Amino acid sequence: MLKKRNKGIQYGGNARKKRTRFFVGALLIIFIIAIYATLAALILRSTFMQISSVEIAGAKTISVEDIHSVAESDLSSAWWGLFSKNNFLLYPKKTIANDLMAKYPTLSDVSFSMQGLHTLRVSVTERTPYALGCDDTQPDHCFYIDSSGIVFAEAPQFSNGVYVKYYVASSSVSLSTVFTGPDRLSFLKYVTDFVTKTGLHVYGATILPGNDYIVYIQNPKIAVYMNDLASKERTMTYFNAFWSNQKNKNFIYIDLRFDKDIIYKE
Repeated sequence: MLKKRNKGIQYGGNARKKRTRFFVGALLIIFIIAIYATLAALILRSTFMQISSVEIAGAKTISVEDIHSVAESDLSSAWWGLFSKNNFLLYPKKTIANDLMAKYPTLSDVSFSMQGLHTLRVSVTERTPYALGCDDTQPDHCFYIDSSGIVFAEAPQFSNGVYVKYYVASSSVSLSTVFTGPDRLSFLKYVTDFVTKTGLHVYGATILPGNDYIVYIQNPKIAVYMNDLASKERTMTYFNAFWSNQKNKNFIYIDLRFDKDIIYKE
């Protein structure tokens, strides 16, 4: 019985030693990690690695000061409360870009570059107005849309006549939404450019459900119905041939949705 007890005591002593070595090792590893983390934090917070100024490039209609304020705000915090974001290695590109584009829908792109070690350049690209997207329920309430169909700014009244006015049937318009798809805008752009070359003026269009459109021509004032089921080149070739022979008539509407069979009303 005595020998068995000694073995139990010896086994218990070895287990305690192993646990002690494990905890000491773990504490040592934690201590080393803490030292490295502290050193890393001190280095990353050093003035050598800090961004001391922010430059804004590309702003046209948005205040440079407003963009600067958003960027500075995002740079003022720290990652996990340890590593300053105001650092040329760690500055939050995605956060700054997302915050700027959420606050200013007129922006289509935000990019970054370092000018030396201490100056961050924020380059912005603003959307270019392509046409007016107007509220079908309030025809005079229009917004600027770009060539991809993004609604990005409310348009003042003086924009009427400067840009073609597009409507989506039975639809309202709001900022930062897609007015219509780029394919439909591309179709209308081709039609507008083609009609303009014939000496006529397109002042607006309604995008109907499915594949249909109504294009409004001025001087003379005509509603032209069409769709994009056939190629736009084919459709406008038929229109050009028809118009060349019939342009002296006073049309109320012309319907190009039936291929060569053009329907019209005088």
